[in-house]
Amino acid sequence: MSRFVLWFFISCCVSVTTRDLYDVLGLEKSATVSEIKSQYKKLARKYHPDASEEDTTEIFQEIAYAKEVLTDDEKRNIYDKFGHEGLEKMAEQPQGGGDPFGMFGQMFGFGQQQEEVRRGQDIVVPLLVTLEELYSGTVISVTATEKQVRDAPGFRDCNCRMEMRQQQVAPGQFQMYQEQVCEQCPNIRLITEDVEIDVTIAAGMTHGTLLKYPGQGEFEVDGENGDLVFGLHLQRHPIFERVGDDLYTNVTISLQDALLGFDAELEHLDGSILNINRKGTTWNGFRQRLLNKGMPKYDYQTLQENSKTRGALIVTFDVDFPDLELTEEQKKQIELLLNQGEIEPHSYNGLTMTRKI
Repeated sequence: MSRFVLWFFISCCVSVTTRDLYDVLGLEKSATVSEIKSQYKKLARKYHPDASEEDTTEIFQEIAYAKEVLTDDEKRNIYDKFGHEGLEKMAEQPQGGGDPFGMFGQMFGFGQQQEEVRRGQDIVVPLLVTLEELYSGTVISVTATEKQVRDAPGFRDCNCRMEMRQQQVAPGQFQMYQEQVCEQCPNIRLITEDVEIDVTIAAGMTHGTLLKYPGQGEFEVDGENGDLVFGLHLQRHPIFERVGDDLYTNVTISLQDALLGFDAELEHLDGSILNINRKGTTWNGFRQRLLNKGMPKYDYQTLQENSKTRGALIVTFDVDFPDLELTEEQKKQIELLLNQGEIEPHSYNGLTMTRKI
């Protein structure tokens, strides 16, 4: 076996230098494969043992080893991440497929993944709530079926997990493999029981809010139970409509009240009475905004109600015109009273030309 062939065989198995491979070639870490090969040719001609009167074998081995590693994508990536130790560990592993970085993560302790704990599924339940409950806050008692563990005779396999094993397949070569390992635990039996769960609804919460109760979902033997999740589903209200933190409602008044003014009362969601009044005329579709009479604002970051700030209550007035026939005399009196003269009917975009609230 020639000196060069013998050296090449050794270099494939172990590192021939402890120096930085980029320094060996006199290149930056960002050097391309083309630049590495070109620099290797220059140095190889200069330091080849057969072309030099001095003993340059060690230098030539370093140059060739650096070129071999840095022109191989897999070896270069491993060297950049783990250095010479990574290359030596790579040489000890049996050849084959797989993720080389997953292998090195196990050997060096990088990126090791914990055995995944089995977990029961989450149970999502829609919970119907009224606008009154979201306005004032409440506690709703819900009956749920829960599985309970009881002892049973005998033993069973439990806490099963996959563990890494190492087996020597040849002198200096080891094979890694996974093996399922279980413990012997006492048998159990499951029974179902009805339990009462108090679901707290904070004032200001919105439709679609998810309330999580950890560990009260699907039961999982030798693992973690899932969560029980209540999703708030707002029922339609006959009087009020919620938009964000604002409330909307319509109030019908007579034509007489629309012309002369009025005082009216409106029962709010908490049972309190709001006084609504107008001194002047009120046209059909007029909107009146009552500040801080809307929904409480719930802060989902602090999980608390902001009692100082509320939305608005927006009241839209509908004028109920009387169904009657006016006499000619009555018509003349109304004309004199209103004194509007003749107005030419005109069209406009009512969706954009809205009156200010």
